[in-house]
Amino acid sequence: MYYVSTAALPDCDVEDWRSHPRLLRHLRKFQRHPDQAKLLHTYLHQTKSLERKELLRHTVHVAAWVALLPMKKAQKAVGAKGVSAVLVLARLLQRCGNGFLTPWLSGVLELVALVLQDALASSPSSSCEGADHWTELQQSMREKVFRRICNAEETVLQQAPRCTTFASAFGDTDVVV
Repeated sequence: MYYVSTAALPDCDVEDWRSHPRLLRHLRKFQRHPDQAKLLHTYLHQTKSLERKELLRHTVHVAAWVALLPMKKAQKAVGAKGVSAVLVLARLLQRCGNGFLTPWLSGVLELVALVLQDALASSPSSSCEGADHWTELQQSMREKVFRRICNAEETVLQQAPRCTTFASAFGDTDVVV
């Protein structure tokens, strides 16, 4: 059984999002995992059979890793398959398609878009390790999210209502799935 987050969205400020306890918890759990390569592989392959709600929840986890890890760690390919958190996020976003995104995922993706902008600016050549992963992520990101960040338009990070919850986005209240 999976629980849907009923935590309120962070206040409308980038630093509030970056320091939100829920996102920091996802980051800590990833950093403390004894086999990060196996964890990335699991997220990459076992999410193929998930229902949409679960897929979105798992995508928030990986997006938090990419948004909060140092750029070099997020793009570092690990394991025999050479996957990185950036690549896993790109593939999960491809699976999400063009359907509805939760407020949590939209907000975290805007943090990711800020990191993505820096990554693309700092590694213009594709010879850099992980550069192709950032390029794939850019192609997987919703154009609307990335364009808003690039054009400094009002974003979810700035306009999200304080009491919106992940669960309310689906009309649910407590437990889902």
